[in-house]
Parts: sequence; structure tokens; C-alpha cells
Amino acid sequence: MNQIDQERYVKLLNSIAVPPLETAILEGRRKVRAEQRAQRIRSVKRGFIAASVVVVLFASLLVGTRWSPALASTLSQIPFVSELVELVAGNKGMQDIVEHQYYEVIDKTITANNLSLTLKGAIADEYGLVLYYRVSSSESLEGINVSELNVTHNGQEIEGGISSSFFVREGEKSVDDQVTINVMKPFDYSSKQFMLEMKFTDEHQTVITIPFELKQPIAPTKRYPLQEEVLVSGQRIWLEELSISPLRAQLTLKIDEQNSWQLLQIDSAELIDEHGEQWGTINNGMVGWGTLRDGEAGLYFQSNYFRNPEQLTLRLGQFQALPKGEDYIEIDFAQQKVLYQPEQIDLQLTVLPKSVVYTATENVQQFNRQLFSTGIDAAGKEVFSSGGSYTSSDTEAKHNIWYNLEGVVNPVRFAISSYPHMLPDTVELEIPLTQ
Repeated sequence: MNQIDQERYVKLLNSIAVPPLETAILEGRRKVRAEQRAQRIRSVKRGFIAASVVVVLFASLLVGTRWSPALASTLSQIPFVSELVELVAGNKGMQDIVEHQYYEVIDKTITANNLSLTLKGAIADEYGLVLYYRVSSSESLEGINVSELNVTHNGQEIEGGISSSFFVREGEKSVDDQVTINVMKPFDYSSKQFMLEMKFTDEHQTVITIPFELKQPIAPTKRYPLQEEVLVSGQRIWLEELSISPLRAQLTLKIDEQNSWQLLQIDSAELIDEHGEQWGTINNGMVGWGTLRDGEAGLYFQSNYFRNPEQLTLRLGQFQALPKGEDYIEIDFAQQKVLYQPEQIDLQLTVLPKSVVYTATENVQQFNRQLFSTGIDAAGKEVFSSGGSYTSSDTEAKHNIWYNLEGVVNPVRFAISSYPHMLPDTVELEIPLTQ
């Protein structure tokens, strides 16, 4: 790429008028996902979520920032350049990944029954893998979904969380999306042989498999032991380690089991470097691993791996919590009754023969997560959700969660996993990164 072409490309990128920060885009995605979940939520192997993603015009994803000539030059040499610009928009960590040529181009296509699956590229680190793909056809894809998705490593299923989204607009002939794989323990890359398999709901129930090999070296994770004890409204938390890899920064923490309140979620979390640059939470729905109920968990942040700040400021706030002993709901499905509901839970609960409906008319915007999922029946047997739906408006948010109740002994107790009842305190900690 000569200097004239490079300058022209940078000028083109910087000339696009854009909204601030992706706020409208993220809100649009949330609304479309909610609408699709209201129509259909299905359980798919190992956590693959058949949610929806709004397809947004290329220019609308860009954020008003100055694009470096090095980044422009790198982008111009990679296939699917417009999708890559969408990838890096508003995310300096992703811009760094592309600029440092850590994004690995695969560009491999397999076609079957008039459906083509293209594996465009990948980003891998010790804690996960993101695959960027395109599904296309000479005819409209409308009505076609992905029913199964699997990624294997060296012939074995990956032990971790896999998530993806697939949504087709009316008349659309191609869909671009990504598969995100997260693992709790460092991934073993002694073998880099992988395979992506997707099954579609077309008339042929088409299955397409793409084997691929990662060839680039995997960047090592940077680890910073913390061993800091903090108090949140008298509740003890240990901040154990901050690890930074190309795809995410991860904060590992432990909860004191002697706490009088049951911590549920942390709704506000950010890392800020000495230049005031914020590393926000992950925007693709993957917020961490484990639960605060388990006593040990990890929080994910966007990562600026290829930058080298001297220190970070960690800020945590909006701790969801309920008093221990008042952090569950008990239900008798046979009698269709709620036997116990904490006074802090300001919801209308309705028990149906095979589902529970709960509706919020206060704090509607905060009530977008499930109140509970798995329960324990009177015989100690786990009771699993078989699906559900979610609808919302300006004045009401409603969840309907279905259960397989065959052989269940009533009553069933559900531990509350999320509810917007907040502790007032916040946490702020300076983390030096000099090694």
C-alpha cells in the first residue's frame, strides 16, 4: 500500500459521521435480542444462545476517533475489511489487536445445499478464542437458524462456555457473526488443530464442518497478584489477581462465606489507566465466570493488552445483595403457590403448572436478567429450566421460565441469582503494573 492510498484510506475512515461511543448500537442490539427471546428461547448444547443481533450499517458502528495510518494500512490488507472496521470501532484494545497483526486470517469456505459457511478469521489467547464467520446463500436466508454449534480442539470438545448469535433480516442473503469461547483455566495450545461445526434448520438440516489450524504464536497472559481484602457494607471480599490477555482482562475474587449478606452480582466494574482511558466490561454478553454464590468468580473487562500503562484504578460498585436466609424463593408447583418470597423482592410471581412468571413494574430498566434458574426439590434433586421468554416495555418487564417437573417432589427452592437490590458502598483500588 503506497503512501497516497494509505492517506486516502485514513481520510475515508475519519470522514464518516458517527454517533458517540456505540451507545445507540448497543441499545439496539439489546432491544432486538429481547424481542427475539420473547418469541423463542431454546436450550442448545453447552450454552450456545440462539439470540438475535441487529445488523447495523457499517458506518453507524464507527466511533469518532482518529484512525492511525498503521491501523488503516493493516486493515486494507485483510479480507472482509468492512467487518474488521466494525470489530475495532470504539474498542482500542481491538484496534491494537489488528494493528499488531494479532488477528489471524483464515478465509476458508465450505458449501453444502446452497449454504456457504466462511470462517473469516480468529483471535486467540490463553483464556479463549473468538471466531468470525459468515453464512451466505444465493437465496434469502430468512427462516433459517443455527440449531447446533460445536467447536472441537484436537478432536475433543472444549470444556468451556460457547456463545454465538444468528439473526436474519427479511430478504437477507448473508449473515456475519462470531463464536466466542471462554475457558476458566489457561488453554493448552500444544496442538492448534480445531474444527468448527454448524447445523442449520434449512430443509436439508445441513451440517457444515470447517477444520482449521491456528499458526500464530499465542501471546502470554500478564498476571498481577493483588491479595487485597476489601469491605463492602461490612461484607468481606478478597481481590486475588488481575490477569490481562489480548481478548480480556480478568479480575479473580473470593467471597467470605461468613458474610451476613449473600452477594449476587456486581453491576458496575471498570478499570481506568493513568491517562484516564477506561477498560469497560465486555459487550458481547460474556461478563465473567463462576458466581458470587459459589464464593469464587472472575469478572471480565475489555483489554488493552498491547499498551503498557504503569498503573490501573479498579472501581467496583452496585453490588447486588440480599440478607442470607432471605435469598431464595420457594414454590409448590402442584398447588401453584409461592410458599416464600423475600420482602425485598418487589415482584409479582405467578406459578403455573410447569412455569413461573414474575413481573416487575418498578426498576424496569434494571430487571433484564433472570431472577433464578435451577432449583432444588424436597428430595434434594436439581430442577432445571427447559427454556423461557422475556418481554419488556417502559412500564413492565416480564419473565416466564419453564421447568421439566417429571418426578419432582414439591416444594422447590430456587436460590436467587440476580435482583437489583444494591449495597451502598463502592470499591476503588490502585493497581501498579510495573513488574
